[in-house]
Amino acid sequence: MKKRWLFLIAVAIITIFTLLPLSFLNASPTGTSLVVTKDATARSEGYIAWSVEKSVDQNSFNLSIGQTATANYTVTVVPGYIETSMTVSGNIHIENVGSEVASIKYVKDVVEYKIDDGPWTVLTTKNISGSFTISPPAPAVPYIDVPYSVSFTPVADATAYRNTALVGLKNYSIPGGGVGFHEYSYATDFSVSGGTSHNAFADVSDSLKGYLGETWVGAPSSYIYTYPISIGPYLEPGDYTIDNTATVTGTEYGTTDTDSISVSIYVGPANAKTDALINSGIPGKGLETAPGQQKIFNPKSQASENAGMKK
Repeated sequence: MKKRWLFLIAVAIITIFTLLPLSFLNASPTGTSLVVTKDATARSEGYIAWSVEKSVDQNSFNLSIGQTATANYTVTVVPGYIETSMTVSGNIHIENVGSEVASIKYVKDVVEYKIDDGPWTVLTTKNISGSFTISPPAPAVPYIDVPYSVSFTPVADATAYRNTALVGLKNYSIPGGGVGFHEYSYATDFSVSGGTSHNAFADVSDSLKGYLGETWVGAPSSYIYTYPISIGPYLEPGDYTIDNTATVTGTEYGTTDTDSISVSIYVGPANAKTDALINSGIPGKGLETAPGQQKIFNPKSQASENAGMKK
């Protein structure tokens, strides 16, 4: 009896496997595929490095004792932006366009840069997400938007940046048959759309003139201050120098820049009455050769005040 039951069971098993479709015996897992896109918006953070330049319309004078002159100075202040950090952010859009549940292994975001026509170079890579799944289409194409934000230090000589999303799919439907791992990528260029700028205001001062005023970013590209400085009078002959320094100081960080300029003055001896007369505004025609005008000048003389007056 026992042998008969064993025989019947064996016959049943053989019958079942004989009736099953051959496709079931050779069945293999099926995969899916994705469409990946992204957007990228960058914002920067940095500060204003202020620079100053100083100039004068005449940097040397020849004067006589008692004579004065005017030097016209110009101070030019220019803001220069220095980036300290940049952040690119947006959404990585992942669609499941296959017939099976998509098993996502990871989502990454890569920032690259290049200099002129050189190759793209990876600056930073950030892991955005670990494993998750996306349902198959039923009936609309399902998708997930994965938000990302990546901060990095800008490269000084970079001429372009690129942002790339990397999405790893565990059950990729390999063309021609089979299932395996596949990494999708989508790259887009980006540029800075705004940001935060520190040290945007600055104070401008001058060693001869004092405080010139406050300057800030947002109006002209440079700020120009002009003013005259009176030179002389000198009571003794000799060589003199006037040093003048302009300073710009960022109000937030206290960073400074300075620029100096010197004016040379030669004061000759007042050896002739002619100098006093000419300097007082009397026309000099014929004075240089007039008799008695080449005598040594007396600083206490009132010749210039009394010139041309009858007694």
